[in-house]
Amino acid sequence: MADQYKITSTSRNTAKVEDKVIHETSNSRRVLRPEIIANNPKNPAASVKISFVHQKIGADGWVDIEGKKLSNLSAGDIMKLILSSEETLEVFKTLEDLYLIHKKTGVKYGSNEVVIGLADEIIKTDPKRAEVVRTLVEQGHSEEIWQQLIEANPDLATQLSHARLHQSRREALNKFEQMLKQDTAESDWQDFFDQNKWIFGYGLNYQILRPLSGQPNYGGERYTGKGKNKGDFLGATGASVRFTVLIEIKKPNSTLVEIKQYRNDVHCVGPDLLGGVSQLRGNAHKWQTEGSTTNGNRDELEGSSIYTVQPKKILVIGDTSQLKSRPQRESFELFRRNQSDLEIVAFDELLERAKFIIAHEEPIETTATDDS
Repeated sequence: MADQYKITSTSRNTAKVEDKVIHETSNSRRVLRPEIIANNPKNPAASVKISFVHQKIGADGWVDIEGKKLSNLSAGDIMKLILSSEETLEVFKTLEDLYLIHKKTGVKYGSNEVVIGLADEIIKTDPKRAEVVRTLVEQGHSEEIWQQLIEANPDLATQLSHARLHQSRREALNKFEQMLKQDTAESDWQDFFDQNKWIFGYGLNYQILRPLSGQPNYGGERYTGKGKNKGDFLGATGASVRFTVLIEIKKPNSTLVEIKQYRNDVHCVGPDLLGGVSQLRGNAHKWQTEGSTTNGNRDELEGSSIYTVQPKKILVIGDTSQLKSRPQRESFELFRRNQSDLEIVAFDELLERAKFIIAHEEPIETTATDDS
């Protein structure tokens, strides 16, 4: 949801920001009172200063509650401020926004309203932009209108495109989290990752993966046809010269290591993990020796500069929350680290990578100025 900040300059290099409420009851509240500082000579990066203020409701509205100064406290006096996790998150988000505002706009003269959020949220307050969006959606000439929009206002077109991508990724992230809470079938996971290829794109050793085919045939005449040795995804790295990658998807509840110890401080690898590794290696061998060498596959793939040389193998399986003890964690990680030809990624690790991608997408910001 878009956040709006009212900022008023107090000098050439300072501006006060309207109080941000972080906790409120019927008769009291806690607010964050920020100040933006530009050109800080001691530390230019230190551009935001904050105060926490308690207020109570009075006849004329909210009034600050005066407290003791630290210099007036006696030995043994206790004074501390405890924030809940929700309040802490609100403070963190506000600070992120304010540092971004300083980076983008600095301190502007007069009173300014700055809105930070997704572009499709921001444009709701702008009738002209809302009219453009309605035209795109309702008239059924999206391609033609989009081209006109790019020519007339390329910045707005870029904002809209970025916002829609960001929003769809957030929706996918929410769905990812919900699917992890359910007993989701392997086929549903395959469909989900097929629809959200970006999750793999930023993750696995930072290689950009371009899926070529879902449920590929590794041994047949054409990798898109029918065959006995089938995998979940056949992908390729992204570069001028590309190389095939095999991806196998299991389930989050697949066993990573056995609960019972095999020897002191040693756990056997779970049958799901061991079977997944064996299956993926078998498919890779089949693809290397048969599927990739047929004339049909070779001509089609090499025509796009895609080659097969000991293909990389990626197995998505299990959840690291299964690893309750130090021996379990060590047994799993030692096994994983010693798979030199194969990468093993847990579902919760893939989820964190997806969160990282979304968190590091720069938000859209717009500024409206009132110098009166």
